[in-house]
Amino acid sequence: MAASCIRSMLLGGLFILLVSFNAPVFSMPILHSSPLTSGANQAGDTQESGAIPLPRGCGGVTPPGEVETTCCLNGIVYVDGEPVAGAEITITSSRGTSISLYTRYINTVDNVPFYEISLSDDPLQVQSGETITITARLGNRERSLTHEVQPGSQQVDIVLPRRSPNDFVALQSIPLRSISGEFDGLSGIAINPEYQVFVVDQEAHQIQAFDTNGNPLQPPWGHYGQNPGQFNLPRRVVVDASRNVYILDAGNRRIQKFDRQGRYVHSWMLCTQLSSCPFPYDLALAPDGTIAVVYNQGVTIFSTTGDLQRQWSTGIHGTDIDIDRNGNVYITTGQSDIYTFTPGGQLTTTLNTPLTSIQSMAIDPSGNLWVTDPINGIVRLSTTGAIAQQWTIPGELFNDMAIAPNGQLYLTSYTNKVLVFDPTRGTTRSWGRSSRYRDVIGTVTVPNNTLFIANREPAAVTRLTFQQSVTSTQVALNPLPRRIVDMTKAADGSVYILDQSSSTTARVYKINALGQQLFSFPINDVSAGAIAVAQNGTIFIAEDLDNQVLQFSADGQYRSSWGGTGSEPGRFYLT
Repeated sequence: MAASCIRSMLLGGLFILLVSFNAPVFSMPILHSSPLTSGANQAGDTQESGAIPLPRGCGGVTPPGEVETTCCLNGIVYVDGEPVAGAEITITSSRGTSISLYTRYINTVDNVPFYEISLSDDPLQVQSGETITITARLGNRERSLTHEVQPGSQQVDIVLPRRSPNDFVALQSIPLRSISGEFDGLSGIAINPEYQVFVVDQEAHQIQAFDTNGNPLQPPWGHYGQNPGQFNLPRRVVVDASRNVYILDAGNRRIQKFDRQGRYVHSWMLCTQLSSCPFPYDLALAPDGTIAVVYNQGVTIFSTTGDLQRQWSTGIHGTDIDIDRNGNVYITTGQSDIYTFTPGGQLTTTLNTPLTSIQSMAIDPSGNLWVTDPINGIVRLSTTGAIAQQWTIPGELFNDMAIAPNGQLYLTSYTNKVLVFDPTRGTTRSWGRSSRYRDVIGTVTVPNNTLFIANREPAAVTRLTFQQSVTSTQVALNPLPRRIVDMTKAADGSVYILDQSSSTTARVYKINALGQQLFSFPINDVSAGAIAVAQNGTIFIAEDLDNQVLQFSADGQYRSSWGGTGSEPGRFYLT
C-alpha cells in the first residue's frame, strides 16, 4: 500500500544538530531515489520565534477506509538563529537501515531550506511507534537525537549551538569567477543544434554558454552549494532535443536540468543514500532521449524527468561514456581499450586501440568514433579500433569533447581553453583563459559590509559589498599591479596593497573603503614579503632579500630600516 499522509502536523521536540557538506565516496550498488521537485513541506524553529507549521502533508490525505500511515518527517536546521541549507541529515531505523539527505530549498514559495523524507518508504520502512535516530552535521559540528515516530506528518526542527565562541560555519558562498571566458578547471562541453555551446567549469562550480565564436550568450550561472542551481564539482553536460541542459553535479550525486537560458527546471538524486553513492564520472544522451550515467563498475539509465529506467554492472571502472545512433553504449576506462554494450547492458565488443590513455570520446552522427590521447592528439578510430586519422595538437591535453551538427569538434582542455577543430581542413581555433582568482592571498573587511579580496597572479583586487544582494567590482589600480604579495587594513579603514612589480621593485597602493586609489609609491631594490600599518599611519615592509624591515611615513617617505640575516636578536630569516 502506498504511504500517504493526512494534512496534519505533529510538533516534534526541538532538537540541536549539525551537518557536513561532503559525503564519502564508495563503490556501492546504486539505489535510485525519486526526483527532487518543487512542492514540499516546510518546518520552523520553535525555540526562539515560535513554531512555523508545515503548510501541508507530503501525501495529501489518507485514502478512505485506510489506516493513517507513517509518512513525512520534515524540519529546519538552524545555525545562530538562521535556517541553513546544505545540512546533512542521516536517519537510522532501529533495524540499522539508514538514509542521508540535505536541507535544501525545495520550493520557491516558502523560501526556507528544510529536509523531508517519507519514513515508511524504502529503505527505512519505519512504522508508527518505532524509534529512529537523527544525526545532523554541518562543518565540524555533529549531534544525534532519537525520535519516536508518530502517524502522519511530523516536524522536527533542529538548532545547532556553538561549541566555542569561535565555532563558525559557512552559511553562504560567494562566486568570484563571474567573467565569461575565464575558467578555473574545465571538465565538460556540449553543443545543441542551434550551435549554442555549454561549458562546465568544475573547479569554479559554474556553467557558461557561448556561441561558436566564443561570445558569451549570458552571464555564467551557478556556484558552490547544494541548493537548486548550485553545484559541487559539476563534471559533464548534455543537451536534449528540446534544448534542455542536463548537468552531472557529481559532488552532490545528482543531475540538474535547466532550460537553454540557464533557468533551473528540476533535479534528481542518483542514489537513495548519498553516503554510499559511487562517484559519477560521465553522462550521455541516448537516441530515445534517456540519460546514461557511468560509475565505477556500473551504468544507470534515467528518463529526462529522473525516473530510473534500468541499471547494470559493467565490471570495469568506467570514466567516459557515449551512445551511438543505435543505442549501443561505449565506455572507456582512461586506458587504451573501449568497451561496447547493448542498450540492455550486455558486453559485445572490446576495442583494443593502439592509444596510450583515452581522455575523452564522442560519436558523430555518421557513427564515427572520435577520441583524444595525450600522445596521439585527436584521433578518429576505425570500427576495429585502429587509428583511421589523427591530428596532433601541441601543448594541449583534453578532458571532454562534443561534436557539432557540421562535424566540427569542440573540446575542453586542461589549459582552460575551448578548442574548435575542423577535421575536413585540419584547422583549429580556441577561446578562453584561466581565471584571475586561482591564487587568493588575502582578504580584509571594512565598514559598511565590504570585503576586499586580493589575488596574487594574475594580480587583481576585488571589492564585494553585502547588502540585500552581493555586488562585485574590480578595484582599478594605477599603474597595474604585477604580483600582489600582501594586503592589510589600517586603523582608519583604508586598505594597503603590496605588489612586487618586478624582480627588484615593489609598490604600495593605498585605497579607501570605496575601492578608490588614494596614492601609491615604489620601493626599489627589494623583494617584498609582507606589509603592516601602525595606528599613526606608519608603514612597515618585510623585505625578503636582505631580511630587513623597512619603515615609511604615512605619505610613503622612507624613514629607516633594521634587521638583517641571522639568528641573533634583531635579525631575521624572512624567506
